[in-house]
Amino acid sequence: MQKIVSDPKIIMGKPVILGTRITVELILEKLAAGETSEQILEAHLRLRGCLRSIKYLLISPNPP
Repeated sequence: MQKIVSDPKIIMGKPVILGTRITVELILEKLAAGETSEQILEAHLRLRGCLRSIKYLLISPNPP
């Protein structure tokens, strides 16, 4: 199941976590600012189960 989606009707087409308006950009900014995955999950409980997908995109040399 795809957990990161882009829809021009939601936040101008920015990639978001499926079923939310939480952008991938926001998550990456938080990680870059030094927040841990645990801190991000505490702040955004709807992300449980999706953070693994985001981490995969960060470390994969050829994301899908």
